[in-house]
Amino acid sequence: LTVATGAYQRTVASSTAMYYVVRTWLDDTHLYLAGLVQGTETPPLHLYLLDITTAKVQRILTSPALCGAFDWSSDGRSLFTSECQFAMPTAAGPSSIRVQPATGGPATTIYTTPSDAITALRVASNTSLLFVIHNTGVGSIDTSHNGLWKVNTDGSGLTRLTHEAADEATAFPSTQTPWSAVSRDGSNYAVQVYTYASSPTGTMSPLLSSSLLIGSMSGGQPAAFATLTRNTRTIDTLDIVGWTTM
Repeated sequence: LTVATGAYQRTVASSTAMYYVVRTWLDDTHLYLAGLVQGTETPPLHLYLLDITTAKVQRILTSPALCGAFDWSSDGRSLFTSECQFAMPTAAGPSSIRVQPATGGPATTIYTTPSDAITALRVASNTSLLFVIHNTGVGSIDTSHNGLWKVNTDGSGLTRLTHEAADEATAFPSTQTPWSAVSRDGSNYAVQVYTYASSPTGTMSPLLSSSLLIGSMSGGQPAAFATLTRNTRTIDTLDIVGWTTM
């Protein structure tokens, strides 16, 4: 869609085998797309890059894991991805974080954990990443590492930022821009924390409340600045749009 004129055009035609979901812009002419097999909603992380000037769609990542996330560096040169092991209702390790050229190419592993599920990933700065560990399941599941973590882009400087209580889950803002999860001066982060009712089957449902937290990138106890307790007649939740320049 051209905003100035209201004109729109079809760039990628539909397919009987696959459909694409727009994830985010890499730059002014390239879009990241998730490729989904028809009839599914949560497949492995198959990531494509669409050039809107040529309508070319290029596959740049194929992951066998059902649990994956991605983000790109602020200079647009690097793509960071994570994956973990997932089989409803269990999410577990091993997990890894990799880096590759933003437009596709060989990947290098920068961080691994044999036992923890890395379920979300965001670039925090030119030199650091944020990620969420969230081990779930039934039986003897180790949830002691669940929460928000920080690591340098070379795999050093692993730092824990938050701890999840039982039946909590941490999530990044739904908008995927460099200034959504991290303040523009790089000093603070913002995340969402959801609280669910306990379930003997290992699933976390129904949703009881959602909170928005701000914390220092240097560590320390985060502060909740907004909390919404769910009304049983609605499905309202809180979300973060991003940090302003005020």
